[in-house]
Amino acid sequence: MKWVRRGMATAALAVLGVSLVTLLLLGRCCAPSADDFGYGAPVHFALEAGLGLPGVLGAIWENLRYTYQNWQGTFASILLFSIQPGAFSWNAYPLTVLIMLAAIILPVFLTLGSLYTESRTWTVLLGSIISLLSVQYLPSPAEGIFWWNGAAHYLAFWFLGVSMTLCQLRL
Repeated sequence: MKWVRRGMATAALAVLGVSLVTLLLLGRCCAPSADDFGYGAPVHFALEAGLGLPGVLGAIWENLRYTYQNWQGTFASILLFSIQPGAFSWNAYPLTVLIMLAAIILPVFLTLGSLYTESRTWTVLLGSIISLLSVQYLPSPAEGIFWWNGAAHYLAFWFLGVSMTLCQLRL
């Protein structure tokens, strides 16, 4: 019976992997858009001017300050918006897909791994199924995987929330 579970876990992991291939291939074509430019520009200009880490931190601080004074209270999101991969290099923006997929999938496997310490098979099987459903049934993959600002606002905090739950489970 154990070999049946291992076979199912391997198959589920393979299906997850195959389903991610298409997203990763499409991700090679994604580029910054909309808010990515507004929030990423100060960081990009600081890097372009050779200001290094102090300049980048100053640009992020300026984004946060401006948003606090003029817009709304999503300050932690603004920090993430400012460091989108396109701010560092246009060619780095496709990393968005890898980062966002990792933000969806890693917490699932880590949490299940802490719950099912006796059997990695259950972790792989359930993690693959939950991850597959989480990725494939996103309401808007364009905003949830391919667009940094659309995804970072929610997925980063999903990742942090699940990580905090994981820390509590380990205590």
